[in-house]
Amino acid sequence: MGTYFKILFYCGIPFGLIMAGFAAVFTWEFDWWLATWSGGLFGGLMSVCLGTYNVVSRLKSRVPLKGSVKQHHVVTLPLPYEQTFLLCVQALSELHEPTIHTQDETQGLIEVETGQTLKSFGEIVTIQLEKENEHTTKVTIASRPSQSLTLVDYGVNAVNVKQLTAFLESNKQMGMN
Repeated sequence: MGTYFKILFYCGIPFGLIMAGFAAVFTWEFDWWLATWSGGLFGGLMSVCLGTYNVVSRLKSRVPLKGSVKQHHVVTLPLPYEQTFLLCVQALSELHEPTIHTQDETQGLIEVETGQTLKSFGEIVTIQLEKENEHTTKVTIASRPSQSLTLVDYGVNAVNVKQLTAFLESNKQMGMN
């Protein structure tokens, strides 16, 4: 329910004010109440459409309905640091059109931007590695929208984290051999 209210608040109020401004500028009669309400109703319609599409997309992707557009997950792999770093670079193939911006093994940082899709203008995926001991590495995977004003992501960031985690989990046995 919070997503619907968030969309209504961020879309309905600005559209209502814009419509009131248009009514004031382009008509001889200033009927700002009617313009404000029509803008608010348009924002409400957007809230219902975008919010429902968000719920349906998240259900199809099998990701939690509640949650932020910023997603993260921590996984510990029973692999040496160097081997884990290479496995993380290989895991990037699971993403949609990845463009690597940062790949620094000494800092344990990989930062990637994904390509645009119908659901997203792209995401920024960050993988941070931390050596726990000689044979264990902690990997933190984070995904967020590339556009900071994104209200709903239709589960895209959760899917990114889920795909990378699944790749690392399924390939950790091969890396141990």
